[in-house]
Amino acid sequence: PATGAECPAVNITVAYNVFIWPPQDWRLVVGGQLEDLAKSGLLKCAKVVIAVAVPQEFDGLTYRDLQHEMHAAVSFIRGLEAGKDAMIVQEHENAFEYPAIHSLYRIARSEADAAARNHLFLYFHTKGMVNHGVLTERMDTGLFDATIVPWRAVAQQFIEDSSIRVAGWMPSYAGYVWRNFWWARGDYVKQLSEPKRGVKRHWFEAWLSKAPEDVRNATRVLSTCTCDFTWVAANGVGAAQKKCKAVTSYTCMP
Repeated sequence: PATGAECPAVNITVAYNVFIWPPQDWRLVVGGQLEDLAKSGLLKCAKVVIAVAVPQEFDGLTYRDLQHEMHAAVSFIRGLEAGKDAMIVQEHENAFEYPAIHSLYRIARSEADAAARNHLFLYFHTKGMVNHGVLTERMDTGLFDATIVPWRAVAQQFIEDSSIRVAGWMPSYAGYVWRNFWWARGDYVKQLSEPKRGVKRHWFEAWLSKAPEDVRNATRVLSTCTCDFTWVAANGVGAAQKKCKAVTSYTCMP
């Protein structure tokens, strides 16, 4: 990644979770997201970690077939600008969003507190790959535009306000970000519970809220669309204060 005036004065790591679902045209989703990531300009200021997973078994497909899908996906990603220099992690089972989230968690945990405080993590995933019928177009474009495209403005908010530790399109009062496209400061990630396998898929959305109570109470959550949030209670419900604050010209998804 480049440094200097063209990049914000923070380190940035992008963690992207790819799940390859054989019936889908996964190239539509993966190619579109990674091409948009390249167009955003963020690549020159960030390191990229991409976790690629295929199911351990799938009706009508052999183990060899699934390994071929993995090889095809990795080759496809390597052929894109956003993937050519990325660290790629391969996962041979459906562990939902574990692979990329655990990868960014390990990076944050490896850093001293001061370094982690100046390290922003962007997380996103192949939204819409499963449970939405046959895809003919991406389902995440509004979400991508609201969360990732204004990355410079988001990074600047983190730089100017050290109490901001989480940001996303629509933060929940419970402390996570709906749809699981988010930014988080490294010292906040360090204090979360270690991601684990063998849990339901929604666990990984709630994971972002699993910081100790004192950390949650001191954490400001920034909406990348229109508002910022302050957590003032452990559960956040009814006790959170909300103040509208325009950050970008982007609008929220309907």
